[in-house]
Amino acid sequence: MDSYLGYFSLGTHQVLSLVSTFTVWFGLSLIGSVVAGRRAIRVAAPFFGWAIITLIFTLGGVLTALSFTTISIFIGILVLGSFVYLLWAQQTILDHGFIKLVVITIPLWILISGMVASQWDEFSHWLPSARFLLDHDRFPDSVHSMTGASFPAYPYGWPILMYLASRLVGEFVENSGALLNLLALLTFGLVLLEVVRIGLGKPDKEKLKNWMMVALAGLLVTLFNPTFVQKLVLTAYSETSTSVTIALAGVLAWMMVNALANKDPQTAMHLAWQSALTLAVHINLRQANLVLFVILIISILIIGLRDSRIDSAALINRVIIVTIPPLLVYFTWRFHVTGHLSGAEFTIRPFENWHTDIIPEILIAMLTVASKKGVYFLAVAVILIFGIRGLWRMETSLNRLAVLASVMFVGYNAFLFFTYVAAFGKSDALRVASYWRYNIHVGLYVSIFYTYGLALVYNKIQFLKAWHKQFGIAAILILLVTPLIFAKKLRFDHEGRKPYFQMVARDMKTELPRGARYFIVDPKGNGEVGVITKFRIGNSAAYMGVMSAFHPSNAKALNNRLKNNKSEFVLIHSSFEDMATIFSLPILPDHSYLLKKSASGWVQVRTWVEVDRLPRQ
Repeated sequence: MDSYLGYFSLGTHQVLSLVSTFTVWFGLSLIGSVVAGRRAIRVAAPFFGWAIITLIFTLGGVLTALSFTTISIFIGILVLGSFVYLLWAQQTILDHGFIKLVVITIPLWILISGMVASQWDEFSHWLPSARFLLDHDRFPDSVHSMTGASFPAYPYGWPILMYLASRLVGEFVENSGALLNLLALLTFGLVLLEVVRIGLGKPDKEKLKNWMMVALAGLLVTLFNPTFVQKLVLTAYSETSTSVTIALAGVLAWMMVNALANKDPQTAMHLAWQSALTLAVHINLRQANLVLFVILIISILIIGLRDSRIDSAALINRVIIVTIPPLLVYFTWRFHVTGHLSGAEFTIRPFENWHTDIIPEILIAMLTVASKKGVYFLAVAVILIFGIRGLWRMETSLNRLAVLASVMFVGYNAFLFFTYVAAFGKSDALRVASYWRYNIHVGLYVSIFYTYGLALVYNKIQFLKAWHKQFGIAAILILLVTPLIFAKKLRFDHEGRKPYFQMVARDMKTELPRGARYFIVDPKGNGEVGVITKFRIGNSAAYMGVMSAFHPSNAKALNNRLKNNKSEFVLIHSSFEDMATIFSLPILPDHSYLLKKSASGWVQVRTWVEVDRLPRQ
């Protein structure tokens, strides 16, 4: 019982995390409200503000010698100026629907604010990238190219927000990524209420801001979201920000072509500008997000070609507006990568190394993964049927949405197939590494389509309207109670041996002299202890690698690795037969050892005992 209640305790570090991340999101909302204008979708304002921040940091960080601290001060002034302007113009400072949604999800916020990083890519890329910005006050360059991240040349649109949250409180806020992901997702839930409003025939917006509808918005992006994966959303991974931004840009693009079809070019212009801002964020989150951007533009053009009511010249004009901000960000960053970080990113293999000989196996593997995620891919299949029909007869906004979503699904999966053939190693290609995870990038298009479809159905069935209040009360209760029921599942940072590894790494950092070289031996593990320990110790000591279950585990292999990497310290988490003879020390099960090399052999520095495999943080 005590351990369960511990999930919902609220310590000082949690308060700092919540205050810093909410402050960043509020600041983005203020800037976005001013930049996007009165006719913007106000609930989406944080994304428009994020676009301005992305432009300022990218242009300032690449084309000038300004430090990030200086840029941050300028942004702070911009936030204050936006706040004053909105007060003067008597515009909304903070959407009250958002406030209600935060109140309804308080148990979830308390739960998540207590989490610590625990996933592989958090330690290997996203957190080191954000911490580098905080430590060096600039982007990595040819002089400072060792960031500790897997791909230092990846765009920094996502780590910038974690940097700002950390800068606010003067220390690295490790769980800011998880909190910001949740903010982005819940904000998009409120955007889906705009989709509902269109489906219902555009009633007064305020009617969709009551407690019940706001609770529905939260459910649409969590429990009712077929691509909600807690180990991606509640982490520093960029999957959520990628899926939300491309989905928001898609909603705005769909509304734009609807406006053009209804001969409302001015509204279409405003929507094009909002979509452009959203895509400026999107394209600066991940290296491959350029592909999603291109597919979205193609989908807009296809709709324009098939819908005779859309004026081609007006469409092209809006598409040009949509592309300018994201391409400005993209090419500015590519200029920096070419000059300073060439080769420090994921690349396409030479054609002779493509896996053309295993294409059938790759396709079968993709189908196998899809069959295991049947609910999602069945939902996609239904959308594709509507999309084919829409291409044949483009008559309604539902047709346009179905075509847009279908092109996004087909185009992105075609790209994923290409990467397995042309970019991944053979073993990863054969197992279609992370295929389901990558599909999440376009997963919110399922939520958009079915939300709109259900709104159309609701509008025609009186029975559903009679149960409106009951549905709303149920939605509120579900949002409040679900975190309490699934607390252990949501707190996956306590799973397995990760808490123990993290505890050992923190202790080990105090034992290592600055600049010491250390090697990790865990022949029964999958290697995750390596990325965990490397991140926790940071640059104060030199990480020389890990021996895991994926490496040869015998005395000869270990001796060779220790000889080659010249490590002064060895951390042992598990053993193989006869390992004790190498170190002339007993290696007991459920024990971990830090050893130091001396003139006479290996000396034991510290020992840990793994109790119940679940030490509390």
